Amino acid sequence: MIPQGTYDLVRRGHDELPSDIRLRVGGRDTLVIRNDDIVDHTIGPFFIRSGETIRQRFTRAAVFQGVCSLNDVGYVNIVVEG
Repeated sequence: MIPQGTYDLVRRGHDELPSDIRLRVGGRDTLVIRNDDIVDHTIGPFFIRSGETIRQRFTRAAVFQGVCSLNDVGYVNIVVEG
């Protein structure tokens, strides 16, 4: 969940999300991101509008890299392990 006020915390230098997220294929791991903040956010390949929830279940091992608006380094690696 991305709580309201996250944008302001990140602007002040707080990391709200680690730069690496690890999930497993075929198990019970499903990436769920709910954005309760007042601004839209990007987490790797996912653009999550304010008020939106996304759910992504992965069917194969892969690494997704991309921009992240929720940490100070500005990127995220989503590692899906087989």
